[in-house]
Amino acid sequence: MFKMLFLLVCVCSTDQISQYKNAQFVPNDIHFLFDMKNSVNSICDCVSYCSNNSMCLTAVYSDLSKQCTLLSAKLNQGQLQLRTTDLMMSVLSFTNKTLPGMLTDFISLIIFQFFFRSNSIDEDN
Repeated sequence: MFKMLFLLVCVCSTDQISQYKNAQFVPNDIHFLFDMKNSVNSICDCVSYCSNNSMCLTAVYSDLSKQCTLLSAKLNQGQLQLRTTDLMMSVLSFTNKTLPGMLTDFISLIIFQFFFRSNSIDEDN
């Protein structure tokens, strides 16, 4: 109900973006916040900043302060706080984006588990 798929013509990107209006995002770890852009004229510019940065998974745009906060956290790595009053803020979640090392780490884990299980099966026989 508060969530809406946010597709922008102003961004040349294949990123799928979910926009949460009148929302704030508080990451579990402050280190997820890696950049804050000031004097950002529009939400479209904020989307562009995040879309063009490989570390950015979530952005928070404040229309009031014209500020764009870039975070390397997914929504499940913090608290999404929806408000009923107009905060003039939007949380933008790049739903199909992953950090550069995440896929490599996942593949390495699967390979490790495969070889570990194969070796333990061989030792049992």
